[in-house]
Amino acid sequence: MKIIVPITPLRSQAEPLLAAVAHLVAAGHHVIVTTAAPYAARARAAGARYHPPMPGAERDLSGFGRLYPQRALLPPGPLQQRFDLERITLAPMAAQYATLCQLLEREDIDLILHDNLYAGALPLLLGAGPARPAVVALGTTVMPLPRRDGAPIGQGLPSPCNTAQRTLYDHIVDDTAARMHAPLRLQADAILAQLGALAPELPLLEAIVTLPDQYLQLGVPGFEFARHARARVPQFTGALPRPGPARLPPALDFLSMPGRRLILVTQGTLSNRDQGQLIEPAIAALADLPDSTVLVATGGVRPGVLPVELPNNVLLAHDLPFAAVMPYVDVLVTNGGYGGAMQALSQGVPLVCAGLSEFKAEVALCVQRAGAGIDLMTDAPSPRQIRQAVHALLVDPSYRGRAQDLAQQFERHDAAEVLPEVLARLAATREPACKTSLR
Repeated sequence: MKIIVPITPLRSQAEPLLAAVAHLVAAGHHVIVTTAAPYAARARAAGARYHPPMPGAERDLSGFGRLYPQRALLPPGPLQQRFDLERITLAPMAAQYATLCQLLEREDIDLILHDNLYAGALPLLLGAGPARPAVVALGTTVMPLPRRDGAPIGQGLPSPCNTAQRTLYDHIVDDTAARMHAPLRLQADAILAQLGALAPELPLLEAIVTLPDQYLQLGVPGFEFARHARARVPQFTGALPRPGPARLPPALDFLSMPGRRLILVTQGTLSNRDQGQLIEPAIAALADLPDSTVLVATGGVRPGVLPVELPNNVLLAHDLPFAAVMPYVDVLVTNGGYGGAMQALSQGVPLVCAGLSEFKAEVALCVQRAGAGIDLMTDAPSPRQIRQAVHALLVDPSYRGRAQDLAQQFERHDAAEVLPEVLARLAATREPACKTSLR
């Protein structure tokens, strides 16, 4: 097959999509990747052909917090999510669509595989442009589909247990619709109309994952809340990239030596402009943790001068290969990035979660609900909170036991097998694969 893989130029989107590309190339498919230029070398290294996007879709968003410092003034929640989606998803839609049309006119394409923040395929799905091939969306975040229990998506709220709580949740859903979904939908409808496409009958993110012929989802069903009956249930792909025997960088060879515990700390790839939120308090909290090494990943951002003194047991890494390191990790301290959480749980690693932005509160809730970690319910934890949570995960085996239960589910959802089989069937028949139930 000849497959186009357009990627939203964020590390959180690029890492799993490029891993998927490597699996597809290994299965014998011809893959064309289109995304921002900084990822071109990675695409070629995965065996794909690189095609630069049209002007308007070529901006690298990896340093999102630095590109848009005003984002930090918005509280976590609907307004911040709307800010992100306007710039990450809506702003490049027309240029992304033009890029896809250009490729479809030049190439005999069998399938398009895109991430769930990429809106460039929406016009094709809504009647604009040339005849389209099969289209598949890969979910790299918490599924933006309605929860069956009625709780609003992305805000880290547990299932309602009484009428008053359900009424409160209804108000939150209505408020989120007014402040985020409705404005985004108006903007999306205007762009789609200019491109000759119909307006979707769904909120933007829900349309991106519901309209394609197949929806794939990182992770496993045991991690997710049940979705509403009308929502499409995905085919799960496990972890991408899947942790395995990849070689550690020479500077990190010592991690494979027995006798010391490894605590990995990450503040993610989007909300990492202020390292005082998680990185600095984590360093202070874990400075003298006995028999432990603390490895701090700064999310591709070279750390500046930290106001805390770097203890002897702490190492900083600005660009860390999570898939290679995760098999050696004892605890992950994270702001709740979805990809990092999936990497950890696929290896049975328990988590301490401290994040509220994007959909991170929902990730933290799912981790705690599964018994595989502790949700600190803040994006600015104190050193004491972090130290107590890490200590609890190290001394109480139930957390690692529940994380290992989820790891067994990951073993049954291997992307190297799922992706080529599902995509080949879809390209040939346009019929989705069998759907996996959510508990």
